Amino acid sequence: AASQAMEQLVARAQALPGVRGASVATVNILTGSMASFVLQIPGYVSPNGQRPVTYFTRISPGYFRTMGVPVLRGRDFAMTDNRKGEHPVIVNQQFAKRFFGGDALDKVVKVGGGQEVRIVGVVGTTKYRELREEPEPILYFPAASGKMPGEAWLQVRSTEPPAQVEAQLRALIRSADARLPVDTLKTMEAQIDEAL
Repeated sequence: AASQAMEQLVARAQALPGVRGASVATVNILTGSMASFVLQIPGYVSPNGQRPVTYFTRISPGYFRTMGVPVLRGRDFAMTDNRKGEHPVIVNQQFAKRFFGGDALDKVVKVGGGQEVRIVGVVGTTKYRELREEPEPILYFPAASGKMPGEAWLQVRSTEPPAQVEAQLRALIRSADARLPVDTLKTMEAQIDEAL
């Protein structure tokens, strides 16, 4: 399955020299795009009468450490999440502030067709679509559920020079699985430059 190949790819990337963190996500930051959906939040009354909406993405455990996003309350995902029949999610600080007055830990919301999910962590607020956007609520699902799609972004934090890391990653991906073609490799610095 694509999700198993992604898990193996992350594990192999983490073993590269100088790598301090590796993860995957369905949406990459500062690419100008983001998925969103409507929520059902018990007791929440929207100030403008509209139903609550949030960005969402699916990530692997270690994503926040790799990207330098602080876990403010609760915990990160674990590889066993969702394999126990539970439905944990993590939200950013803006989500907690907007929908729960700041205290979102252990709260239950309904997503999609009404599936209940429990908030197990609150992380720092980041910008996804562009640097100039207002802070938006974000809900993170665990990729460990086996629902990772066939296309995703791999993030790697390394102390090695970018050109060396790029060469290592291309070789690693080629040898890992023929179904995982490399589309684009960029440093965070390059992404920020393009966003500006």
